[in-house]
Amino acid sequence: MQGATTGVSPVFKIADSAGTVKARVGIAGNAGALAAGSDANDLVIRSESGAILFTDDGGATTTLTVKSLNTTDPRVGIGTTDPKKMLHIKGAGSEMVFEKSFTNTWRIGPVSGGFVFDATDGNISSPFRAFAIQRSGQIEAKGAIVHTSDARLKTDIETIPQALDKS
Repeated sequence: MQGATTGVSPVFKIADSAGTVKARVGIAGNAGALAAGSDANDLVIRSESGAILFTDDGGATTTLTVKSLNTTDPRVGIGTTDPKKMLHIKGAGSEMVFEKSFTNTWRIGPVSGGFVFDATDGNISSPFRAFAIQRSGQIEAKGAIVHTSDARLKTDIETIPQALDKS
Protein backbone atom coordinates (compact mmCIF):
# COMPACT_ATOMS: atom_id res chain seq x y z
CA MET A 1 0.00 0.00 0.00
CA GLN A 2 1.54 3.29 -1.11
CA GLY A 3 1.51 6.18 1.35
CA ALA A 4 1.28 5.66 5.07
CA THR A 5 -1.93 6.22 6.96
CA THR A 6 -0.19 7.32 10.16
CA GLY A 7 0.02 11.04 10.91
CA VAL A 8 -3.38 11.56 9.34
CA SER A 9 -6.37 13.48 10.58
CA PRO A 10 -9.52 11.33 10.68
CA VAL A 11 -9.82 9.38 7.45
CA PHE A 12 -13.10 8.60 5.77
CA LYS A 13 -12.89 5.04 4.43
CA ILE A 14 -15.13 3.68 1.69
CA ALA A 15 -15.54 -0.09 1.59
CA ASP A 16 -17.40 -2.61 -0.57
CA SER A 17 -20.07 -4.97 0.82
CA ALA A 18 -17.34 -7.43 1.93
CA GLY A 19 -15.71 -4.71 4.03
CA THR A 20 -12.66 -4.26 1.78
CA VAL A 21 -11.52 -0.64 1.80
CA LYS A 22 -11.64 0.71 -1.78
CA ALA A 23 -10.96 4.41 -1.16
CA ARG A 24 -9.86 6.86 1.50
CA VAL A 25 -10.34 10.60 1.97
CA GLY A 26 -8.42 12.51 4.60
CA ILE A 27 -6.10 15.34 5.57
CA ALA A 28 -2.42 14.43 5.68
CA GLY A 29 -1.08 15.12 9.16
CA ASN A 30 2.51 15.20 7.89
CA ALA A 31 4.49 14.73 4.69
CA GLY A 32 3.87 11.37 3.04
CA ALA A 33 0.84 10.57 5.17
CA LEU A 34 -2.02 8.84 3.32
CA ALA A 35 -0.29 9.27 -0.07
CA ALA A 36 3.28 9.38 -1.32
CA GLY A 37 4.21 12.97 -2.14
CA SER A 38 1.61 14.58 0.10
CA ASP A 39 2.52 17.47 2.39
CA ALA A 40 1.09 18.18 5.82
CA ASN A 41 -2.51 19.46 5.63
CA ASP A 42 -3.07 18.28 2.01
CA LEU A 43 -6.53 16.93 1.21
CA VAL A 44 -5.94 13.44 -0.14
CA ILE A 45 -8.48 11.46 -2.15
CA ARG A 46 -7.10 7.99 -2.71
CA SER A 47 -8.48 5.06 -4.67
CA GLU A 48 -7.09 1.68 -3.70
CA SER A 49 -7.54 0.10 -7.12
CA GLY A 50 -9.26 2.27 -9.73
CA ALA A 51 -9.62 5.71 -11.22
CA ILE A 52 -11.01 8.72 -9.40
CA LEU A 53 -13.90 10.29 -11.31
CA PHE A 54 -15.30 13.78 -10.76
CA THR A 55 -18.82 14.26 -12.04
CA ASP A 56 -21.43 16.94 -12.34
CA ASP A 57 -25.17 17.00 -13.15
CA GLY A 58 -26.03 14.28 -10.67
CA GLY A 59 -23.28 11.94 -11.84
CA ALA A 60 -24.53 11.69 -15.43
CA THR A 61 -21.35 13.17 -16.93
CA THR A 62 -17.77 12.51 -15.88
CA THR A 63 -15.88 15.78 -16.19
CA LEU A 64 -12.49 14.80 -14.79
CA THR A 65 -10.76 11.43 -14.43
CA VAL A 66 -7.56 10.74 -12.54
CA LYS A 67 -6.18 7.33 -13.44
CA SER A 68 -2.85 5.72 -12.72
CA LEU A 69 -2.09 2.54 -14.61
CA ASN A 70 1.12 2.19 -12.60
CA THR A 71 3.52 4.47 -10.74
CA THR A 72 5.20 5.66 -13.96
CA ASP A 73 2.07 6.24 -16.06
CA PRO A 74 -0.31 8.67 -14.31
CA ARG A 75 -3.12 10.02 -16.51
CA VAL A 76 -5.68 12.80 -16.29
CA GLY A 77 -8.72 12.89 -18.53
CA ILE A 78 -10.99 15.87 -19.01
CA GLY A 79 -14.23 14.84 -20.70
CA THR A 80 -13.16 11.18 -20.86
CA THR A 81 -13.17 8.28 -18.42
CA ASP A 82 -10.37 6.52 -20.32
CA PRO A 83 -7.42 8.92 -20.75
CA LYS A 84 -4.96 7.60 -23.35
CA LYS A 85 -2.00 9.85 -22.46
CA MET A 86 -0.76 11.88 -19.48
CA LEU A 87 -3.29 14.64 -20.35
CA HIS A 88 -6.26 13.74 -22.55
CA ILE A 89 -8.89 16.40 -23.33
CA LYS A 90 -12.01 15.29 -25.20
CA GLY A 91 -15.20 16.96 -26.32
CA ALA A 92 -16.58 19.96 -28.13
CA GLY A 93 -14.58 23.02 -27.17
CA SER A 94 -11.67 20.88 -25.98
CA GLU A 95 -9.17 23.67 -25.96
CA MET A 96 -6.65 24.94 -23.44
CA VAL A 97 -6.39 28.54 -22.30
CA PHE A 98 -3.14 30.01 -21.00
CA GLU A 99 -3.66 33.38 -19.35
CA LYS A 100 -0.81 35.47 -18.00
CA SER A 101 -2.90 38.61 -17.70
CA PHE A 102 -6.17 39.94 -19.08
CA THR A 103 -4.39 41.22 -22.20
CA ASN A 104 -2.01 38.29 -22.64
CA THR A 105 -4.04 35.14 -23.28
CA TRP A 106 -3.53 32.23 -25.66
CA ARG A 107 -6.13 29.64 -26.63
CA ILE A 108 -4.88 26.38 -28.15
CA GLY A 109 -7.03 23.59 -29.52
CA PRO A 110 -8.42 21.57 -32.37
CA VAL A 111 -10.72 22.93 -35.06
CA SER A 112 -12.31 21.20 -38.01
CA GLY A 113 -9.40 19.87 -40.05
CA GLY A 114 -6.57 21.23 -37.91
CA PHE A 115 -5.12 22.73 -34.77
CA VAL A 116 -4.95 26.44 -33.88
CA PHE A 117 -3.15 28.88 -31.64
CA ASP A 118 -5.35 31.92 -31.01
CA ALA A 119 -4.34 35.07 -29.16
CA THR A 120 -6.53 37.67 -27.53
CA ASP A 121 -6.28 41.32 -26.70
CA GLY A 122 -8.27 40.87 -23.53
CA ASN A 123 -11.53 39.34 -24.82
CA ILE A 124 -11.20 35.54 -24.66
CA SER A 125 -14.53 35.09 -26.45
CA SER A 126 -13.26 36.89 -29.54
CA PRO A 127 -9.68 35.82 -30.27
CA PHE A 128 -7.73 36.36 -33.46
CA ARG A 129 -6.06 33.45 -35.26
CA ALA A 130 -2.31 33.66 -34.74
CA PHE A 131 -1.27 30.31 -36.18
CA ALA A 132 -2.95 27.18 -37.56
CA ILE A 133 -1.77 23.77 -38.72
CA GLN A 134 -4.20 22.01 -41.04
CA ARG A 135 -4.53 18.22 -41.19
CA SER A 136 -3.29 18.45 -44.80
CA GLY A 137 0.01 19.87 -43.51
CA GLN A 138 -0.74 23.44 -44.59
CA ILE A 139 0.45 26.06 -42.11
CA GLU A 140 -1.30 29.40 -41.78
CA ALA A 141 0.16 32.32 -39.86
CA LYS A 142 -0.95 35.88 -39.25
CA GLY A 143 1.93 38.18 -40.12
CA ALA A 144 5.37 37.18 -41.29
CA ILE A 145 7.02 33.85 -40.64
CA VAL A 146 10.59 34.60 -39.66
CA HIS A 147 13.29 31.99 -39.87
CA THR A 148 17.03 32.10 -39.60
CA SER A 149 19.76 30.48 -41.63
CA ASP A 150 22.62 28.72 -39.89
CA ALA A 151 25.90 28.56 -41.83
CA ARG A 152 27.08 25.73 -39.54
CA LEU A 153 24.46 23.44 -41.10
CA LYS A 154 25.30 24.18 -44.72
CA THR A 155 27.48 21.96 -46.91
CA ASP A 156 28.61 22.10 -50.53
CA ILE A 157 28.70 25.90 -50.62
CA GLU A 158 29.91 27.23 -53.96
CA THR A 159 30.39 30.69 -55.40
CA ILE A 160 28.17 31.38 -58.39
CA PRO A 161 30.24 33.25 -60.96
CA GLN A 162 28.62 36.50 -62.14
CA ALA A 163 25.47 35.73 -60.11
CA LEU A 164 24.06 39.26 -60.49
CA ASP A 165 24.35 39.14 -64.26
CA LYS A 166 22.13 36.04 -64.57
CA SER A 167 18.43 36.39 -65.11
